Amino acid sequence: MNFLVYSAKARYFLFMLSLFFMGWSDLIAQEEKRPKSAIDLTRGDQTKSEEFDIVITGTKKEMIYKEAPVATRVVSKKQMESRGDTNLYQALRATTGVVPQNNCQNCNFDGVRLNGLDSKYNQILINGIPLVSPLAEVYFYASFPEVLINRVEVVKGGGSALYGGGAVGGVINILMTKPKANQAEIGYQHSYINGETPDGYAHFLSSRVSEDGSKGLSTFGSITYAKPYDHNGDGFSEISQKRGASVGAAGYVSPFDNAELTYMLLYNRDDRNGGNAFNKEQMQAGVREGVSADFYLGLVKWDQRFSERFAYSIYSSASYVERRAYYGANEEYDLNAGGLDANNPARWGSGDTFIKGYSRTENPLSVNGLDLTFTMVKGHEILVGASYLYEKLDDKITGTGVRNLSEYADFGAYVQYDGRFFKILQLVVGLRVDQHSEIEDLIVSPRANLLVHILDNLQWRLAYTTGFSPPRIFVEDFHLTVIDGDAQHIQNINGLKAETSRSYSSSLSWQIRALGLNVDIAPGFFYTQLKDAFTLEKDDPTSDIYMRKNSEGATVIGGELDIRLRKKNLDLSLGFSMQKSAFDKAQTVLGDDGSGQPVLEKQMLRAPKATGNLAVMYDLHPFSVSTDLIVYGSMKTVHETPADGSNPGIKTTPVFYEWGLRFAVEFYHSGSNQWEIFAGVKNILNQFQDDLDKGYGRDAGYVYGPSLPRTIYVGLKGKL
Repeated sequence: MNFLVYSAKARYFLFMLSLFFMGWSDLIAQEEKRPKSAIDLTRGDQTKSEEFDIVITGTKKEMIYKEAPVATRVVSKKQMESRGDTNLYQALRATTGVVPQNNCQNCNFDGVRLNGLDSKYNQILINGIPLVSPLAEVYFYASFPEVLINRVEVVKGGGSALYGGGAVGGVINILMTKPKANQAEIGYQHSYINGETPDGYAHFLSSRVSEDGSKGLSTFGSITYAKPYDHNGDGFSEISQKRGASVGAAGYVSPFDNAELTYMLLYNRDDRNGGNAFNKEQMQAGVREGVSADFYLGLVKWDQRFSERFAYSIYSSASYVERRAYYGANEEYDLNAGGLDANNPARWGSGDTFIKGYSRTENPLSVNGLDLTFTMVKGHEILVGASYLYEKLDDKITGTGVRNLSEYADFGAYVQYDGRFFKILQLVVGLRVDQHSEIEDLIVSPRANLLVHILDNLQWRLAYTTGFSPPRIFVEDFHLTVIDGDAQHIQNINGLKAETSRSYSSSLSWQIRALGLNVDIAPGFFYTQLKDAFTLEKDDPTSDIYMRKNSEGATVIGGELDIRLRKKNLDLSLGFSMQKSAFDKAQTVLGDDGSGQPVLEKQMLRAPKATGNLAVMYDLHPFSVSTDLIVYGSMKTVHETPADGSNPGIKTTPVFYEWGLRFAVEFYHSGSNQWEIFAGVKNILNQFQDDLDKGYGRDAGYVYGPSLPRTIYVGLKGKL
């Protein structure tokens, strides 16, 4: 089986590479003169999306947002650049109802909450395909560079009717950079964390499009680096040492009218080390979480429209994650003031931290699918599709021989009806049926979305969606956070059921013109019920093993408001969200509060009660200025082993205000050449957690608030 999996992967990437070189040579030659294809289902033109708010995620087809029945938040390339964002994690910070969080003081693994639900309830898509496994997600947000992103679409609520398991809290769809013109771009941004620790990001992008528009190819890449940063002076890092690199290509070929082949290749490398003693080997440190992860991705997709009545899409894709990790904590380092003899073979027993801290994980994933679209009557479409997902997880603790081996398969079939009535109503109804290898019964996931044009400038959206999450061992909480020098482990209990969700939402979208500004006002309400929600409990307070169990359920309820004002040189957006996330029954979050009693909590942990954002972009050519403010509301979190010796328990965090400012000036513009220099400050007020644990025995999971203290950056970007 291993030979078949890896030989197939090798053939797949050789095929992708051949497409790349064939496409590039054809573009240089530019021998063919076909008319430009009328189909544009996957390129996701950025200029068009900014001007008309084009979205695709909710229905699998491009639509002007005013006409789209599914509420969608869009993060554009322009917005990312205006805030100095260098990766996906930073890009999502200022989106209403979206809360990125740092979850580990050592390795800084990141998560993103949607409408109060934890990151494990999200499904990440790349060009509409779920190619990011739960293992990859642990390192994905902060390692996926901005240069690869054309725009990001966020759909909150269940989305399983189109995308399968995992879309319980919502969908984050990354639409990658695609070729638009013959151009190139290079850039470099250098930052100083708290004015002292360097952090760098460099990128390039090159695009070529044939004269007749029938072929296009983009190549892109980036390099990131950061030194470890110690905020509280205890000798242990709060921001890990990082090295990263990405390289890839994306292209399309239109062999004839109304048909298009798109393809993509991506390699991403993420290295990070957190803890102390960075001048020593990992096993010689007092605390060290070191991860080296390689992410490979390949995708081929064919779209063709035969007529106004019939179109189809077929795709084949694969991703592969290889992770090498060390998670270790050595009490002797603390007791002997850094004196460890890790080179002494007598210390290399199977129970020694030096050995058992090393692990290696391989995680291949493939997704294949087919979509058929029928238009029997104008304004009424039926989408019928099927997909097959296969995933394998092979995790080895290399020093001890302990191995976790899992294989998952999911076959899903779905149907969606999209109909318009009386020019004022649009109804989207869908149903998906899944057969998952870990679940005996079929999983049925219905959805319904209704758009009502109350007035020409006033729309009302209603939605009922469902999602499911199958039991899988490797989700983000399996990253083995070091607590009190020991690694925590998560296991599934026997008979663990799939989590399911039901989401209800209602929102208005009102467009008006006032004082020469285009104003969009969008209030909304959401309500989500989880059934058999997963929770972690310790059966034995003295053990490091947490058991994942089914609780009775949970409920999330809240509301949000988005306001956007735009004119030619001004873009102002304001967002606010508040919610309550709670289990139906109090959960055991700590086995011992220091007096032998368990700690119970009904409210979901690390779920802020309220969040807000404000962003302003003002362009007075050749100068531009932008500012943004993000508000992190208070939340409850667990402090399991306080390093100061106090009793463990639940803490309520303060409110944080993260304010940023950026200035840019275009100093050269001639033809397609355009150069810009910029400078900015993130977290001007330097609001950062002030009670971080210290020393060897710190609780690495006790982190909250902004992920960076005050950070100054400068940069240069040029288009050729």
